[in-house]
Formats: sequence, C-alpha cells, structure tokens
Amino acid sequence: MKTRDVEGWAGTGMVIIDKDQRWYVYDFMHDRPIHGTTEWQQCKTITDVPNEPCVIYFGMDLYSPGEIWSDDFQVEVVSANTPITDNRKWGVYGGNPLSYSEMMDDSNAHGGRPTLCLAYAPDGAASPGTSLIWGRSIRPPESGKYIGRTVRMSGWVKTENVSEYLEPFVQSMRDGYKPLGTHSLANNRSLQGTRDWTQFSDTCVVPKKRPVS
Repeated sequence: MKTRDVEGWAGTGMVIIDKDQRWYVYDFMHDRPIHGTTEWQQCKTITDVPNEPCVIYFGMDLYSPGEIWSDDFQVEVVSANTPITDNRKWGVYGGNPLSYSEMMDDSNAHGGRPTLCLAYAPDGAASPGTSLIWGRSIRPPESGKYIGRTVRMSGWVKTENVSEYLEPFVQSMRDGYKPLGTHSLANNRSLQGTRDWTQFSDTCVVPKKRPVS
C-alpha cells in the first residue's frame, strides 16, 4: 500500500460474515492506521476462519481526503501460532485512532502494577464526537458459555480533564456494531472531569438467541 496526503487515515479492511449475515470478526487497522504520505509498505490482517460456511471480504479503506494505491493482494494460510490482528485482541478497534495516544504508565500505578493510559493527543480541546473505543471482542466458541446469562465487567479507572464522559461497557452484539439489548452503564455520565481511582461495574444480559460477541 502507498499513500499521498491522507488527512485522516487509511488501511486494509477485512470482515468475515457467516451464512446468516452475522459479523464473525473484523480488522480495519484501527490500531495501526496509515497517515499522510508514505512509500510502498506491506499491510497484513491475520485472523482465524470459523469452521462453518462464511464469506471473507477484504480490500482497502480510506477515511478522509487523500489518495491510496494498492497492489499484489494475497490470501494464504499461516501457522496457528501466528498472532492475530483482528478485534479479538485487546486494543483500539473504533473511533478516531489518530487523535489518541496509548501507553503503559508507570507513574500512575494501581495495585502495584503499571496502568494503561489513553490520552487525547492534539493540542486544545477535542471537537464534538471525537472518541476512542479500546477493548476486545469475545467471539464463538468462547462466547458460547455466556449465552442466556447476565455478565459483568468490572475494573478501576482514573480520569484527568475528561471533557465529555468515559463509558466502560460490556455489550452483546451482532452484525458489527448492532447491540442486542443494553448495558447498565449506558448513558451514564458520571465518569467526567478529573477524579482519582474509581471502581466501576457494568452488566448486560446475553440473550439466548446466539450473539456474535
């Protein structure tokens, strides 16, 4: 892939959809976006294909003004221990990835361990709607043990100058971003501004009808 004057970001895109049109897994390079003008570089998306009928979509994505060129697409089988790049691993998988930094912070330890710091990177205030989604998706067959149950995600967060709000969430979903039901912290605006370490807990009901994640 080669780019010129990409104002936002670009990358490869890959989606696996099952026979019922449900999204199994995806990778749009949110965690490794390409920006600006770059020479030819090899881009890879690596995932597991489910043991059932499915469709694999792949290609190039451009999320702003600019130009991209692509060449020599290849699909190949790799060894089972090759690290995946899709949204089942912890990391950035939505929002405006170029607007935020991601780092482990030794100076703000919690429980004696370094913590993950996500920060708005540009100078000045963020424009309305600027956001970052960081987390992971739990997919079949691993997600099967949660079907028909109430699940809870809990943890600790510390905030500094959060102008809008932070919303931790655990959510049953299908077809990409389509939620099945809601979660207990939906529309909760309490995690704002600057505050010390605060424990949170979020719950959702996973329907008996098979979800994707």
